[in-house]
Amino acid sequence: MGHRSPCVRLEGVAVASMVVLIRKRTLHSHGYLGTGLAEPMPHIFIPPSLRRHTGGQRSVEVAGDTVREVIDRLDERFPGIKTRLCEGDRLKPGLSVAVDSRISDLGVKETVGPDSEVHFVLSVGGGC
Repeated sequence: MGHRSPCVRLEGVAVASMVVLIRKRTLHSHGYLGTGLAEPMPHIFIPPSLRRHTGGQRSVEVAGDTVREVIDRLDERFPGIKTRLCEGDRLKPGLSVAVDSRISDLGVKETVGPDSEVHFVLSVGGGC
Protein backbone atom coordinates (compact mmCIF):
# COMPACT_ATOMS: atom_id res chain seq x y z
CA MET A 1 0.00 0.00 0.00
CA GLY A 2 1.19 3.49 -0.79
CA HIS A 3 0.85 6.36 1.60
CA ARG A 4 -1.96 8.82 1.08
CA SER A 5 -0.94 12.36 0.25
CA PRO A 6 -3.72 14.94 0.63
CA CYS A 7 -2.45 17.15 -2.17
CA VAL A 8 0.32 17.65 -4.65
CA ARG A 9 1.73 21.03 -5.64
CA LEU A 10 2.12 21.53 -9.37
CA GLU A 11 3.50 24.84 -10.62
CA GLY A 12 2.00 26.79 -7.72
CA VAL A 13 -1.42 25.11 -7.85
CA ALA A 14 -2.52 22.68 -5.18
CA VAL A 15 -4.14 19.59 -6.64
CA ALA A 16 -6.38 17.43 -4.49
CA SER A 17 -5.82 14.01 -5.88
CA MET A 18 -7.76 10.79 -5.74
CA VAL A 19 -4.51 9.05 -6.62
CA VAL A 20 -3.09 7.05 -3.73
CA LEU A 21 -0.40 5.25 -5.67
CA ILE A 22 0.11 5.23 -9.42
CA ARG A 23 2.04 2.32 -10.80
CA LYS A 24 2.82 1.35 -14.37
CA ARG A 25 1.36 -2.04 -15.15
CA THR A 26 3.36 -4.46 -17.21
CA LEU A 27 2.19 -7.13 -19.62
CA HIS A 28 4.09 -9.79 -17.72
CA SER A 29 2.68 -8.94 -14.29
CA HIS A 30 -0.87 -9.32 -15.61
CA GLY A 31 -0.19 -12.58 -17.39
CA TYR A 32 -0.89 -11.33 -20.91
CA LEU A 33 2.30 -12.63 -22.51
CA GLY A 34 1.94 -16.06 -24.00
CA THR A 35 -1.41 -16.83 -22.37
CA GLY A 36 -3.81 -16.23 -25.26
CA LEU A 37 -5.73 -13.73 -23.15
CA ALA A 38 -7.22 -10.61 -24.69
CA GLU A 39 -4.91 -7.68 -25.33
CA PRO A 40 -4.40 -5.35 -22.36
CA MET A 41 -6.35 -2.09 -22.21
CA PRO A 42 -5.75 1.13 -20.31
CA HIS A 43 -6.79 0.94 -16.67
CA ILE A 44 -9.07 3.87 -15.78
CA PHE A 45 -9.55 4.96 -12.17
CA ILE A 46 -12.98 6.44 -11.53
CA PRO A 47 -13.12 9.47 -9.21
CA PRO A 48 -15.36 8.93 -6.15
CA SER A 49 -17.79 11.61 -7.35
CA LEU A 50 -18.45 9.64 -10.56
CA ARG A 51 -18.71 6.13 -9.17
CA ARG A 52 -22.50 6.30 -8.99
CA HIS A 53 -22.39 6.37 -12.81
CA THR A 54 -20.29 3.18 -12.91
CA GLY A 55 -22.31 1.15 -10.44
CA GLY A 56 -19.74 1.86 -7.74
CA GLN A 57 -16.76 0.54 -9.69
CA ARG A 58 -13.47 2.15 -8.64
CA SER A 59 -11.71 1.26 -11.88
CA VAL A 60 -12.44 -0.20 -15.28
CA GLU A 61 -10.52 -1.16 -18.39
CA VAL A 62 -11.54 0.33 -21.73
CA ALA A 63 -9.84 0.55 -25.12
CA GLY A 64 -8.46 3.80 -26.47
CA ASP A 65 -5.30 5.36 -27.84
CA THR A 66 -6.01 8.85 -26.44
CA VAL A 67 -7.80 10.22 -23.39
CA ARG A 68 -10.59 11.36 -25.76
CA GLU A 69 -11.07 7.79 -27.01
CA VAL A 70 -11.00 6.45 -23.46
CA ILE A 71 -13.72 8.93 -22.43
CA ASP A 72 -15.80 7.96 -25.49
CA ARG A 73 -15.52 4.25 -24.57
CA LEU A 74 -16.41 5.06 -20.94
CA ASP A 75 -19.50 6.91 -22.17
CA GLU A 76 -20.54 3.95 -24.34
CA ARG A 77 -20.31 1.70 -21.30
CA PHE A 78 -21.63 4.22 -18.75
CA PRO A 79 -23.93 6.67 -20.60
CA GLY A 80 -23.67 10.24 -19.33
CA ILE A 81 -20.20 10.02 -17.79
CA LYS A 82 -18.68 12.04 -20.65
CA THR A 83 -20.77 15.08 -19.75
CA ARG A 84 -19.32 14.89 -16.24
CA LEU A 85 -15.74 14.82 -17.56
CA CYS A 86 -15.89 17.06 -20.64
CA GLU A 87 -17.19 20.44 -21.67
CA GLY A 88 -17.34 20.50 -25.44
CA ASP A 89 -14.15 18.98 -26.80
CA ARG A 90 -12.07 19.59 -23.64
CA LEU A 91 -11.88 18.40 -20.06
CA LYS A 92 -14.11 20.38 -17.74
CA PRO A 93 -12.48 23.39 -16.06
CA GLY A 94 -10.82 22.31 -12.81
CA LEU A 95 -10.29 18.75 -14.06
CA SER A 96 -6.94 17.33 -15.15
CA VAL A 97 -5.87 13.91 -16.29
CA ALA A 98 -2.83 11.95 -15.17
CA VAL A 99 -1.51 9.24 -17.46
CA ASP A 100 1.17 6.95 -16.05
CA SER A 101 2.03 9.20 -13.10
CA ARG A 102 2.20 12.43 -15.13
CA ILE A 103 -0.34 15.26 -15.16
CA SER A 104 -1.00 15.95 -18.83
CA ASP A 105 -0.89 19.36 -20.47
CA LEU A 106 -2.62 17.88 -23.54
CA GLY A 107 -5.90 16.94 -21.85
CA VAL A 108 -8.07 14.76 -24.11
CA LYS A 109 -5.33 14.68 -26.77
CA GLU A 110 -2.91 12.85 -24.44
CA THR A 111 -1.73 9.47 -25.77
CA VAL A 112 -2.70 6.39 -23.76
CA GLY A 113 -0.90 3.06 -24.09
CA PRO A 114 -2.45 -0.38 -23.66
CA ASP A 115 -0.75 -0.75 -20.26
CA SER A 116 -1.39 2.83 -19.07
CA GLU A 117 -3.15 3.93 -15.93
CA VAL A 118 -5.42 6.96 -16.23
CA HIS A 119 -6.60 9.10 -13.31
CA PHE A 120 -8.95 12.07 -13.49
CA VAL A 121 -7.82 14.64 -10.95
CA LEU A 122 -9.73 17.62 -9.52
CA SER A 123 -7.68 20.81 -9.30
CA VAL A 124 -8.18 22.91 -6.19
CA GLY A 125 -6.85 26.44 -5.60
CA GLY A 126 -5.08 27.36 -2.40
CA GLY A 127 -2.33 25.75 -0.39
CA CYS A 128 -1.88 22.40 1.28
